[in-house]
Amino acid sequence: MANNTRARRQARLSRSLGIALTPKAAKYMERRPYGPGEHGRARKKQDSDYAVRLREKQRLRAQYGIREAQMTRAFEEARRTKGLTGENLIELLEMRLDALVLRAGFARTIAQARQARCAPPHHG
Repeated sequence: MANNTRARRQARLSRSLGIALTPKAAKYMERRPYGPGEHGRARKKQDSDYAVRLREKQRLRAQYGIREAQMTRAFEEARRTKGLTGENLIELLEMRLDALVLRAGFARTIAQARQARCAPPHHG
């Protein structure tokens, strides 16, 4: 039961952000390529600059499965480093172990990647 609710929550979040967060969410988005809820199919109004930045931040948070506090810390670190802050932020987020496990193909979702760990040594 809990697994199904997580899948539905992820699919809803994926549709509202416009990106597939999991393979199952990708299937949901094929069937319903518009936002969730009563006004999902309505014509989109022009977003403000703030709305665009906020949605991008929420998209990153959902993509990497991190909390707001973790995102804030990563952003502050990216700002302190030389270079473009946005690129530094993506670089920091991609260097996380769960992101590496996901990109290497050992897991299908970020949650799976976070859960993945090495098996204990077998003494037989």
